[in-house]
Amino acid sequence: MNNLNEIKSKFISIYKPLIADFLSNIKDHNLQGVPEPCLPSFGKNYALVKYKIAFVGRDAKGYGDLNAFNEDFRNNPDAALFRNEIEFDEFDFLNYTNNFGKSFWDYIIQFLATFYKIENWKNLKKAEFPEILSSFIWANTNSISPQTEIPNGDKLVTENYSFIKQQSSKIDNIHNIINSLNPDIIIVLNWNLTEEYFHNSSGESINFQNIDDHLLYSRISNKHVYWHAHPTWINRNIGYEDSLNHLIENIRSKVSLTDSTKLEYPSNSSKDERKENIVKLAEYLFSRNHKMSGYELVLYCNRNNIKSLYGYDYVYGRGIYAFIRSVYNYCLYTLKNPETAHKVAVSFVNENGYLAYE
Repeated sequence: MNNLNEIKSKFISIYKPLIADFLSNIKDHNLQGVPEPCLPSFGKNYALVKYKIAFVGRDAKGYGDLNAFNEDFRNNPDAALFRNEIEFDEFDFLNYTNNFGKSFWDYIIQFLATFYKIENWKNLKKAEFPEILSSFIWANTNSISPQTEIPNGDKLVTENYSFIKQQSSKIDNIHNIINSLNPDIIIVLNWNLTEEYFHNSSGESINFQNIDDHLLYSRISNKHVYWHAHPTWINRNIGYEDSLNHLIENIRSKVSLTDSTKLEYPSNSSKDERKENIVKLAEYLFSRNHKMSGYELVLYCNRNNIKSLYGYDYVYGRGIYAFIRSVYNYCLYTLKNPETAHKVAVSFVNENGYLAYE
């Protein structure tokens, strides 16, 4: 599948019935305070990139709100499946790194930089090379976070949460990712799994090959699958550089790459019309010393048919602020125009009047 619309349709065909079944099973339970399913996200260049890679972490630490997700799914099930795509498309994950370069997302960014031979991985962290940043899949082995990982989780009724979490288990299987998104390489960064996660519907056993400490390899449905420890453990026990070099060296051998192979990815040289519209709006606001809130920008975008990359209306929340940050980064790193980036930065504010791009 090398067409984004084809991939999107296949994704809907796999995940819509899974989510419908999940929501039906929990309809009589209290959803208050429970996070929504964090479904796999894929970038706009994923369909075009030569080597399709999926990174599968542990969980999203209580992402979203299950009540709101349930309501959205009832109103527009297809759109609800892509609720978190706006943040992913706008590279909001770049804000989840840390100053030490040792977070989960730092590991992913360093992997991509090493794999695509970017000399300084911090350039990728600054939103340069957007074609690479929008070329992969992010997923989690737990679509619903464990109760111990969500804010105020100890205040929720354990029996109720456990039932909801158990009902989400059918969503959490590597074959859903394989069947919907067809990646070539899957890196599962969660050592606290049973092999059941990797089984297909028939429960066929998987034969893993030991590659390194806390690193296994197997061919599953003709995909290259690596089962690795979480980056937190990697940092503490191996170090990112040694881990990444060994992992990527093995990947290169498995997919028959050599150092002389030119890794291909799509060019992203054309202007982003969605962001260009917001740049023009920011320039007008700046010229009048006016401000616009995130909520007002949602209304502006939806009224003027400025939609997300997947063609859906914006909703007020984290997604619109991710969009503002991405416009700021677009000006700074793609257009290389810090003056225009400054105009974007000071023109859009949050509900408290603080700069929205931060």
